[in-house]
Amino acid sequence: MSEPPKMSIGWLLIVYVALMILLLSTVGFAELPLGTWALIIALAIAVAKALLVITYYMHVRFSSRITIIFVIAGF
Repeated sequence: MSEPPKMSIGWLLIVYVALMILLLSTVGFAELPLGTWALIIALAIAVAKALLVITYYMHVRFSSRITIIFVIAGF
């Protein structure tokens, strides 16, 4: 079995910064009086963060198709 390609430090830092920006936006939107939209926005941000973690930190982007199918089924 071949070894998956390694993620560069640059990509990992970009994903980390994106996660931090999404974290700050979650906190920022929580402070705004948005009513029921607050929940929708918070869930959308949570899904974006989960996709970033699954795709890059769990290395699903470089996995086989069967792994991707199981991840999608579990998500």
